Amino acid sequence: MPCRAEEILKEIESLRKELERLALERGTADQEVLDLSRKLDVVINKFYQALKEKFPP
Repeated sequence: MPCRAEEILKEIESLRKELERLALERGTADQEVLDLSRKLDVVINKFYQALKEKFPP
């Protein structure tokens, strides 16, 4: 069973691909592109949090 970080990494890759496609289609200043970018930021932060939990300092 994949760990939480691996699942989040798959979500990051999916969002990144969608963001790239949408940005090329609509431009980087489009509100939907900006919203998706913010969502990706949140998921990336979740990934780093999951890593910290798996590998505490």
